[in-house]
Amino acid sequence: KVAGTYQFINNILESDEIFFPFEQANARMEFTEASVRVPAATMTIMGGPATLSGGTQREGGVRLNLAGRVNMDNFRRTTSSPLAQALRGSADWKAAISLRQRLADIVFESALQGMASDLPAPLAKSAADSMPFKIERLVTGAQQDRITIAIGNVVSAVLQRRKEGGQSAIERGTISLGGAAAEPERKGLWVTGGLTSLDLDQWLVLMKAGFADGGRTQLAGLDVKFGMLDVFGRRFNELAISGSVQAGVWQTTLIGRELVGEMTWRTQGRGKVTARMKNFVVPAATPERPAAVADKNQPLELPALDIYADNFQLRQLSLGKLEVTAVPDGRDWKLERLQINNPDATLHVEGVWQGWLTQPRTMVNVRLDVNDIGKLLLRLGQPEGVRRGTAKLEGPLAWAGNPGALDYATLSGNFVLEANKGQFVKLDPGIAKLLGVLSLQSLPRRLSLDFRDIFSEGLAFDEIVGTVKVNRGIANTENFRVQGPAVRIQMSGEVDLARETQKLRVKVFPSVSDSLSVAGALIGGPIAGIATFIAQKLLKDPIDKLAAYEYDIAGSWADPQVSKVDSAQAKAVSRPEKSD
Repeated sequence: KVAGTYQFINNILESDEIFFPFEQANARMEFTEASVRVPAATMTIMGGPATLSGGTQREGGVRLNLAGRVNMDNFRRTTSSPLAQALRGSADWKAAISLRQRLADIVFESALQGMASDLPAPLAKSAADSMPFKIERLVTGAQQDRITIAIGNVVSAVLQRRKEGGQSAIERGTISLGGAAAEPERKGLWVTGGLTSLDLDQWLVLMKAGFADGGRTQLAGLDVKFGMLDVFGRRFNELAISGSVQAGVWQTTLIGRELVGEMTWRTQGRGKVTARMKNFVVPAATPERPAAVADKNQPLELPALDIYADNFQLRQLSLGKLEVTAVPDGRDWKLERLQINNPDATLHVEGVWQGWLTQPRTMVNVRLDVNDIGKLLLRLGQPEGVRRGTAKLEGPLAWAGNPGALDYATLSGNFVLEANKGQFVKLDPGIAKLLGVLSLQSLPRRLSLDFRDIFSEGLAFDEIVGTVKVNRGIANTENFRVQGPAVRIQMSGEVDLARETQKLRVKVFPSVSDSLSVAGALIGGPIAGIATFIAQKLLKDPIDKLAAYEYDIAGSWADPQVSKVDSAQAKAVSRPEKSD
């Protein structure tokens, strides 16, 4: 027979069998050869005071009852856990520990009232709110246990674990969002259920910071629905995701307001994402906060991309069919092919998408072939500032941001523009914007011209040709030419695409020569008309030159300021023409 006591004075008790160490433990433990009893003990657990009492049970084993008040402000100073760093304040808790054969079954419960959470949705809460939390650990065999977790009506889990090499890995597990988790029947970790909202961006940041199990547990499948899902800085709505992994290949079905289609993700190497979508709508950015930014010092494993969508929409604009193939190049994506095709135009892009999640920058060669300028403008949400007309735009361009977010303030490069057989439509200057610059509709509004009707009713053109150089949003051209049935136009100067201002010199040549030749034919007979026509061409259209008008256009696109350039001023700044 044995009888005795053991005194704890400011001790630390810690074990793999309990979740948190018992610090500053003060207790008197009474024991015999058949029993143990702790009448009262005090200690600090998770930064706050706690009490412990208990002893041997009639049915065997030892039961210890604990109660305390967690103080996260103190506990945060002793741990680097990202979970702990997101919690503030204090909350009451209670726990029971059942010991048998040196193994511990544990039940821990708290309403979490008094504790504020800065965790992402849906686990964010104020200190006044209650969110019942319960975690239970049950030993089921040698090196095996079962963990059940319930956090309010938000998330629950049942996890069957096995300890290997000093670490625990989940053999089977179910996580249920918005309901009670079922008993796991399949190998691996499965996620089911749904939530009104989930901020996946912020959870991914926490997981990268260490809120994970070291990567030993692989997700086996999921079948979830979200009212709102925030990911990659975008908000997706009414999205259902179902999928599973087989032989290292994820096969996923997406059905939602923005996404409808199939996606596979091959994990070999750096991975490859293949998507075949019926609908692919790029949603608006996540409101009220910027997107999560990747750590520049951490390696970023980008997958290859192979994406096709029948209906691609960007900024609520239906752009047609999308094809994207890209391969990773360090922290960048090399765009081998990005093509958008619709009945009105075809856009082809190739180049580099740099710094995808850190400081994105796009450097690409662009080619745009337009079948109908007017219809394309309507498709892009712009007023139909042009009737009919075909066009081609081609050249290298670069800007800060993603391929789908053209930033005029940082746009640089150069391009050639050609357009044929169309007519500008008269629009209000506040709506016309850049079209108002090209159509020169400010001229008749500001000046009384003999050829006022040419612009007032909408400038018709047979051909538009120009080379434009862009430097940080400033577009500069030295010889932008418009040839129409009733007028020829030359433009030079610069346009600020970001500030929507202009500083242009415009020279207008009304095509009066051919009409005079026709008049001569009617008045003086065919021979006289032909002679007049030939004489004017041999003399380089002197009547055209006499009828030329020259203007300076400055100010904003919405309120352009037009001033006529007198002949002496024009000669002082004009360049001498080359002889034939």
